[in-house]
Amino acid sequence: MFLENKYHKWYFVIISQGDDYDDYVEKHHILPKSLGGLNKKTNLIRVKARKHFILHWLLTKFTEGQEYYKMLHAFSMMSTMKRGRCLSSWQYERARIANSVAGRFVTKKRYEDPLEHEKTSLANFKRYEDIAEIEKLSVAQTERWSDPDARKSQSLALSKHLVKPEAREQRRAATSKRYEDPLEHDKAREAQRKRYEDPKAHDIISAAQIKRWARQRGEIPEDRTLEQIQRMKQKSVTRRARRSLERQVLDG
Repeated sequence: MFLENKYHKWYFVIISQGDDYDDYVEKHHILPKSLGGLNKKTNLIRVKARKHFILHWLLTKFTEGQEYYKMLHAFSMMSTMKRGRCLSSWQYERARIANSVAGRFVTKKRYEDPLEHEKTSLANFKRYEDIAEIEKLSVAQTERWSDPDARKSQSLALSKHLVKPEAREQRRAATSKRYEDPLEHDKAREAQRKRYEDPKAHDIISAAQIKRWARQRGEIPEDRTLEQIQRMKQKSVTRRARRSLERQVLDG
């Protein structure tokens, strides 16, 4: 859990200095609570805000394994502005990077756990059963996608993600699994039917199709990037494979 290095020594040198006496001090757990430390006087020390920040920073330097990510999260929490604590720009950046790394680790561990994954799925299903919540999300999504910069950013992020073979294979497997389930298949068809019944959605789809056909006939110039063209070709291949799978399921 702990590495024997210079940061470990520095940490306990500061701890050995004892309590600080100032107008503003903060309580620090010598052995952090997330690592099994108790909320007792023998495990507590009163330190100035700056020293508290440094102690948590040092903890990220001599821990390893899962404990390292716990200390990253604790360090990131030090970036919240409190009375007596003011960070420089580079300190704040380090703390926010720590928060990002710790967040990715927690998310990954949560989705690797089948029970947590099922719990999240049930929560999402419950959320989408609320009509008011659906309308709220729909409005927010419409506003977001009306911004060309947001669409371009999302498109680039997805393209970058799908460059990885494992990401493409994972998405392909999830799609195949979804369409093999009759209930999921019917649910997808019903969602698509409702989408086409919406006049606004129908007009958007129609305009996109008209533009696509005009481009194919050479009536308008090609305005897509090479990356977008390649992605559309891949989508076409995937769509044909999905339809073939649907026919197999219906015939089977």
